[in-house]
Amino acid sequence: MKRIAFVLLLITAVNVCAQWEVINEGNLIYSIDFVNENTGWATGSGNHILKTTDGGDNWEVIKLNEEWTIGVLKFYNESVGWATGGKAGVNFIIKTTDGGHNWTIQKELSEWFNSIQIIDENNIYLSAYNTLYKTINGGSTWEKAGPPVRDTIGFNSFWFRDTENGITTGNYFDGNGNVCIIFNTSNGGAYWQEKKTYDFYTISDIKSVNDSTLIFKAYEDTLSFLCRSNDMLQSWEILAQWSGWAGNFSFTDEDTGYVIMGGSSGSGEIMKTTDGGLNWIKLPSPGINKRVSLLNIFSAGSDNVFIIGMQGMILRSTNGGYDWVLKKHAYSFYSSRFSDKSSGILFGGFYTGFHETIPSGDIFTTTDGGKTLKPVYTSNDVFESSEAVSDSVFLASGRSIYKTGDGGKTWNIKYTVTPDPVGSMFGRDLNTIKDLTHDNKSLWGAGRNYDPILKKGKAIILNSTDSGETWKEIWQKTDSGEGFFNYLTSLHVSDTSGWAVGSPGLIVQYTKEGWIEYNSLTDLPLHKVVSFDSTVWISGGYSSEQSIFMKTTNLGATWRKDQGIPYVINDFVFIDKNLGWAVGFNKDYRGVLLKTTTGGSKWEPYLSDLAGPLKSIYLNGNNAWAVGERGLVIRTTNAGLTWVDDNGNIDPDNYSLEQNYPNPFNPATVIRWYLPHSEKVKLTVYDALGREAIVLIDEAQTAGVHKTTFYAGNFPSGVYYYQLKSGSFTETKKMLLIK
Repeated sequence: MKRIAFVLLLITAVNVCAQWEVINEGNLIYSIDFVNENTGWATGSGNHILKTTDGGDNWEVIKLNEEWTIGVLKFYNESVGWATGGKAGVNFIIKTTDGGHNWTIQKELSEWFNSIQIIDENNIYLSAYNTLYKTINGGSTWEKAGPPVRDTIGFNSFWFRDTENGITTGNYFDGNGNVCIIFNTSNGGAYWQEKKTYDFYTISDIKSVNDSTLIFKAYEDTLSFLCRSNDMLQSWEILAQWSGWAGNFSFTDEDTGYVIMGGSSGSGEIMKTTDGGLNWIKLPSPGINKRVSLLNIFSAGSDNVFIIGMQGMILRSTNGGYDWVLKKHAYSFYSSRFSDKSSGILFGGFYTGFHETIPSGDIFTTTDGGKTLKPVYTSNDVFESSEAVSDSVFLASGRSIYKTGDGGKTWNIKYTVTPDPVGSMFGRDLNTIKDLTHDNKSLWGAGRNYDPILKKGKAIILNSTDSGETWKEIWQKTDSGEGFFNYLTSLHVSDTSGWAVGSPGLIVQYTKEGWIEYNSLTDLPLHKVVSFDSTVWISGGYSSEQSIFMKTTNLGATWRKDQGIPYVINDFVFIDKNLGWAVGFNKDYRGVLLKTTTGGSKWEPYLSDLAGPLKSIYLNGNNAWAVGERGLVIRTTNAGLTWVDDNGNIDPDNYSLEQNYPNPFNPATVIRWYLPHSEKVKLTVYDALGREAIVLIDEAQTAGVHKTTFYAGNFPSGVYYYQLKSGSFTETKKMLLIK
């Protein structure tokens, strides 16, 4: 008979104020400029610009006037720069003299400007669709400097060698086809000489390599050309020719240049020359989704190269384009899983095509808590959920369930739903697996599938008892045919209970008879369910005006429904029965992080007005991450559960065993513990004499917070002890069973 000697150390859980940091918050990027290898700026959608002083490793977000939208920007040095933008239907030219932190409007105009060239700090040129403006006094006054305006001519590009000599190109339709026009000036735009060319129908993107050499793009029929001129476009030579569309290009010097080609996939292929354009090599792909178009490439000197892509992406290479790192983005994330505070996987996706109905998804890994991402897997699927089985085994789901056994390097499909030929919302197929979870025995999934026999869609619950290798459908509810689509979005399963929620107002409860549909409490779509002992929380809603948060403390016998919350809560976690975090969006579709210390009775905004809605939150010990649209990644290393010993010393990186709750109890109680890293765990219950009563846990577990329920229905009343062993750690606590 096993007996133990008890040495009890009081450990208490206290609520220490969590500090959340925004790891990434993105917007669409339109323009980028560097004045040297370290200092640069980028701008796009939203009322802010980005600035880096370390070559693009880190980007500072500079907030501007809330009504402004910035188009393009250009800097003369680290302090002085100009930008174009607009507000409330009025366009403007703005200037900064402190590196972009403060800006003043110099002129309001009706045109939207698309290009800036700085000759010196006094002489600057701007171009619109068919207008050129210039200043000779640093922007104090502006005047038109373009060729005579003709409605049929649109300007494509311009360049000035100095304050007097410049060129601009345009094109028009003469009734038979497109005609390309080149305008030259030698007196600062007062007079322009016109020249037509039939070699190309468009010349654009004129850039200088030095004071005499220009590189430009040209098009004719289905061909793209990269050309060089040494005489202000009086003549030129073709450096390269491709079939299809040629994107942006950039030259570091006369020899080294980069160009983005359209490619058959539409995403863009990156080409490089080191001999002035005579020969080109294809550089490695950045590894991002092929439906993410590469828009712009910029060489900041030496081997420092940047690419701007759709989804607000800024990619950087420090070795001339042979390796790429994602530094900034507005990619939509749906879920994340981290094995420790640095190493994790992020899951996301987006929709393209007409009405945005074509799904695309990516899985990224990170080793610095989400600051730097590496794309590892791309699919024609949006990854809506994920689950960590161990430190190296993860699951992801969308239209399929994917599994990795090597920490995210490779992924294999284990289950796929049947596409629904009828049921769709705004053209998107609703048949996906929207949530994954696990208990101590098996894995679970919830979502929607199609029944080809009944020819109807249905909400489903899946179960796997072999670590996700195979999946079995164990519950379903088919569509009624009344215009409502049944689907489940979330489920929460413990050793003794289970809940699943979805739409329209669908609630399913796990009982002794299995999964049974629960009486409807609302017709609103439900997003998330979490259970803790006899307490269950459910969130849902369409908008901040139509949202709901429900709670029961007696396994559903009675419910409290709050419908006055001015937020839609997409996801939430509870540290204990009182302390919880939630994520979602407000009435302006801006992201919010909410906190409750009252068990969900009241939610207070902790972070608000984020770039987009937050989709999910993940808790691993004291570390927590929330992710969402517009590339949002926020993180804390102190989510609120901090373990403090008798002397008040905080030990967030050590093993901890929590006091069971409730205590005293009858007949069940929950035991929680924290592991700083993955290790084998044994949790044993002993009676008052030190005899082993039952082994609750005896398995390897991942780092983080864990819990189990001790059901003592067959045990007599009295004092019991529970002991946690993991590695060299041993902790014992007392509990009282009263019947």
